[in-house]
Amino acid sequence: MRSRTLGEDWLEQALAYCAAPLRGTRGPLTRIRPRRGAPAHPQPHYRLADFLEEHGRTTRQLDHTPTGFWDALIEHAHRPDLTDLAQSAGERGLLSPALRLFTAAHEAGHPEALRAAGTLLHSTGHIDDAITWYQRASENGDSASLGLAVTLLYDTGRTDEAITWLTQRTHQGDLAAPNWLTQLQPTTPT
Repeated sequence: MRSRTLGEDWLEQALAYCAAPLRGTRGPLTRIRPRRGAPAHPQPHYRLADFLEEHGRTTRQLDHTPTGFWDALIEHAHRPDLTDLAQSAGERGLLSPALRLFTAAHEAGHPEALRAAGTLLHSTGHIDDAITWYQRASENGDSASLGLAVTLLYDTGRTDEAITWLTQRTHQGDLAAPNWLTQLQPTTPT
């Protein structure tokens, strides 16, 4: 049916269609009738078929939120809300959508979003990825991320890599890099 031809009772027709049995089995919806002696519901109530309810429960447990949902958020969400949406996705273990939302937040002018992505990755045990995001944040002007990246590099035994990166940051004019560099480089006796 086209929307132009829908009558005023289109919802009632759709519910009746979904509640009608097919080939001897119940439809996807079953109308719930009040028990004997109980007051009637002011509006009809329906119960979803068991197999559909189970499918929905399983899907929600696995959190297979459609990719289109996250794409729509990235495209249309209020820009100041992107970081909160990214955090929410991350709390649900949805790292890929979270990182895409953090990137969109950064592009929308929220410099702390890259550091927040690094923190999420660090908290979920993705240390190498966290270092990369902290470095990216630092290279985009977030001075707090420089220390986070250096600390993780040092803690994972990658001091030489930290020194190389800090040397590059120093040559690129990062004013915080030399302080970290002097802390990491071994002192040689004169």
